[in-house]
Amino acid sequence: MRIGIEIGGTFTDLVALSEQGLQVVKVSSTPSEPDRGVFDALDRLSHVVGGADTLVHGSTVATNALLERKGGRTALVTTRGFRDILELQRELKSRNYDLSYARTTPLVPREWVIEANERLNAAGAVVDQLDDAALETDLRRLFDTVEPESLAVCLLHAYQNPVHERRVRDIALALRPALKVSLSSEIMPEYREYERASTTVMNAYLAPVVDSYLGRLQAQLDQRGFRGRFYVMQSNGGMLPADRSRQHAVRTLVSGPAAGVTGAISAAVASGFRNVITLDMGGTSTDICLVNDATAQIITGKLIDRLPVLAPMLDITAIGAGGGSIAWFDTAGMFHVGPRSAGAQPGPACYGRGGTEATLTDACVVMGLIRPQRFLGGAMPLDRDAATRAVAAVGHRLGFGAEAAAEGMFRVACANMLQATRQVSIERGYDPRDYAIVAYGGAGPLHAAVLAAEIGARAVLVPTHPGVTSAMGLVIADFRLDYVRSRVLTLVPENVEAICGLFSDLRSEAEADLKTMAPDGAASFDYSVDLRYVGQGYELSLDVQPFSGSGDFLANLVARFHELHRIRFGHANPAQTVRAINYRARLRVPQPQANVPQDVKSAGVKGATEWGEIFWGGGRIRCAYVSRESMGPGDTIAGAALIEDHSATTLVPPGWSARVDARSALIIERTST
Repeated sequence: MRIGIEIGGTFTDLVALSEQGLQVVKVSSTPSEPDRGVFDALDRLSHVVGGADTLVHGSTVATNALLERKGGRTALVTTRGFRDILELQRELKSRNYDLSYARTTPLVPREWVIEANERLNAAGAVVDQLDDAALETDLRRLFDTVEPESLAVCLLHAYQNPVHERRVRDIALALRPALKVSLSSEIMPEYREYERASTTVMNAYLAPVVDSYLGRLQAQLDQRGFRGRFYVMQSNGGMLPADRSRQHAVRTLVSGPAAGVTGAISAAVASGFRNVITLDMGGTSTDICLVNDATAQIITGKLIDRLPVLAPMLDITAIGAGGGSIAWFDTAGMFHVGPRSAGAQPGPACYGRGGTEATLTDACVVMGLIRPQRFLGGAMPLDRDAATRAVAAVGHRLGFGAEAAAEGMFRVACANMLQATRQVSIERGYDPRDYAIVAYGGAGPLHAAVLAAEIGARAVLVPTHPGVTSAMGLVIADFRLDYVRSRVLTLVPENVEAICGLFSDLRSEAEADLKTMAPDGAASFDYSVDLRYVGQGYELSLDVQPFSGSGDFLANLVARFHELHRIRFGHANPAQTVRAINYRARLRVPQPQANVPQDVKSAGVKGATEWGEIFWGGGRIRCAYVSRESMGPGDTIAGAALIEDHSATTLVPPGWSARVDARSALIIERTST
C-alpha cells in the first residue's frame, strides 16, 4: 500500500492505493498549522497507515514560509568584496510604470553578511587561501549577537571547487554544532553568482521550517505505527527521501503542483492523450502546464516572489485564481477576481465560517453550478443565502443583480486563466488547438470547457477523482534526483571529449547517491545541456545522449538548438557559434505501479438525472444534474449538464457533450459552434 498526502490552500487530500482498492479522504486545511490537516486525514484511515510501505507527501509549507517571510534567521558568508550581492540584485523591474516600485527585500539583512578572505579564479584554482582565523572571529561575533538558525555559504566560483565552502562549514559547525549550513556548491553548483547566492540563501532560510515540519510529521507517523519509507515530492515531479528533502528545502517549493502534473499526465496517457495542457484549479490558485508527448518541460530557473531560484522544477505557471479568490475593486473602480483568497479560514461566505467577501465559489453557488447539498458528496453542505448576500454586494457596485454579478465573476476568472494559458502555449510557439485540457482540482472541471472554447483546445479530459489528482500523482511518482555542472565550452569537435567527461562525472555522483538511498527499482539516466549563442545572456536546454557513440552527436545538437531557438523566439542564426554552459543529469527510478481502480460501472447504468436551472449567458437555462458514479464507459450526456462527484463538479456547457471512456474518464468535446 502507498499513501499520498497533498496539502492545498483549502483542502488536504489523502489517497491510499493498494491492489485491493483505492481509498480517498478530503479534509479542510489549516494554513496556520499545515500538519494538522495531515494528521486529521491520517486519523480517518488510521487502520491502514501502519500497513503502508510508502508514504509520499506534497505541501506548500516551503512556499508559504517564503511568501509570508516566516523562515529561519539566516546569515550569509560570501567572498570579500561581495557583501552586497543580495542587495544589488539584477536590474529587473517587473512594473515599469509603477512610480512607487520597490525592489524585493533580501532574506538576509546586510549586517548579517560576513565577508571571507579567500578567492578562487573562474577555473576553480585557489588564488587566495581562506583566512580561517579571521573567519572564526567574524562568525563568533555574529553568533553572539544574532544567533542565526541557519547559515548560507556562497563563495565566488565555488561551483568549480568547493574546498573553501566546505572549510567554512567545518569552522561554523565547530562553533555552533546545531547550526544548519547550506553550501552553494551542494545546493546548486551553477555559475551566475547572484542567482546561486539567492538560491542558497533561500534553502538556508527555509531549512529550519521544512526540517521542523517534516520532523513533526515523521514523529506522528511513528506514533501511528508507520514503518515504511517516507518521501517528499520535489518541484521536478519526482519524490525524494524526507531526510534528503530536509537538507534541500528549496527543491520542494512547487511540490504540490508538481504532483498534480504527474497525476494528470498519467491520466491523460491512459485515455490516449499525450499533448495536453494541465489545469489544476484549487481553492487559492490555478496551476497551468504545457505537456508535449507526455512530458512536462523542466526549467532550472524561476522567480518566486521576485527572488531567483535555481532549482529543477516543472514549468508550471501559477495565477491567483481559485475557488476562494475574492472579488474586489481597485482605486480606479476596475473589477478583479483574485489573487487574494479567502483560503480555508474563513473561506468563502457559503462555508459558514465567518467569511463575508464574495468568492468564486460563492459565485458558482449563486449561478447554480454548485449545489449546496451536493458539495463534497454532501459531506459539507453550503449556505446559499450567505453566498447570495456576498455576491449581491458586488452586484450592487456593478449595477447588476446577484446572478449576473456571479456570472461576471466567473467570466473574469476564466479570462485570467486564458491569459496564463496563452503564455504557456501561443507565446512559446505552440498552438493550443493541438492540445487537450486535463482539468482537475476541486474547481478545474467547472471552468475547463469554457477555457477550451476560448483557446480552441480540441477536448477536455476530467480524470476519475479529479479533486484528488495531485494526491494521486504522489502515489505514482518516480524517484528522481538532479545534478548539474557549469563549464563554458564551444560546440566544436575538440571539446566533445570534455563534454562527455562532464556527463560521466555527473553519472558517477548519481550512482554514489543511489547506493546510499537504495530506492526500489531499476535506475535510468537522462541528460541535458544548456546552450546559447556566443554573446547571449540566456540559455535553452536540450536533451542529449552523450554516450550514444553517434558520430553526428555535435552536428545534431547544434541543429536542434537552432530549431528550438527559432520555435521559441521566432528566429535563429545558423552561422553563429553555439556554446554549452551547464550540463545536467537526472537519475530516475520508476516505482512499481499498482493498478489504479477506475470505479468502472456497467455501460448504460444510469442514476436518476435531476433537472434544474443555471444562470448562463445572461439568463436562466435548463440543466441536467448527473451523478458521476452512475455513469459508465460509453455513456454520454449533452450540455447544459453538471456531472457531480464527491471531489469536484464538471460543467458541460451548451454546445458541448461529455462521454465516459474505457478508463471511466470524462471526455468533453464541442458539438456545435
